[in-house]
Amino acid sequence: MVTETKTPKISNSDDSYRLLQDLNSKVNHLLYRNNNNSTTYIPLGSSEVRNNDEYLIFLQKKIEELEAKLSHKTEKPAIVEVNKSSKYDELMKKYNGYKAEYFFQNNSSNVSITDYSSIKKIADIVMSETPHIKIQLKGFASKKGSLAYNVELSKRRAEAVSNAFVKEGVNPSFIEILPLGEDTMSSDSKARRVEVYLFIN
Repeated sequence: MVTETKTPKISNSDDSYRLLQDLNSKVNHLLYRNNNNSTTYIPLGSSEVRNNDEYLIFLQKKIEELEAKLSHKTEKPAIVEVNKSSKYDELMKKYNGYKAEYFFQNNSSNVSITDYSSIKKIADIVMSETPHIKIQLKGFASKKGSLAYNVELSKRRAEAVSNAFVKEGVNPSFIEILPLGEDTMSSDSKARRVEVYLFIN
């Protein structure tokens, strides 16, 4: 058995006007929440509708349409947030605390040929997970030489490793360089290095 829903009859002109005003207000509110700058969708007394009953039906349909759109809008951010959170957790489990080190000869910023296989491996990880992973490079130097020179040398070393990542296809905007100068706590051979860290977005 099909039940027919009938539009309620309006008893008099005053009731009609108040009801239509209320419905217009609701339409206006929904239009605003749907990022529409319109005010009343169809003004009261518009020639586009012939009578109050027809206008009432129109407004009810418009309200249903706008509420459906608004419901669809509000669901999307929650879905995106869940996906982002899930991806973040997955990558944190894999790469949180990840660190690699590349060492250099005295007064040199040339990347060793033996380090390129590791650089390629990290580059592949970053590119496969774009834009969720970024690289941070910390450059260091030994105590030999002046402080200012060693800061510059630590920068050149970090830039050399960065250039190696770029050659492997990593976007430079996903690489951060930190020239930290002298490492006074390590031996000279251990101090001449670049540390690589992966950061999850």
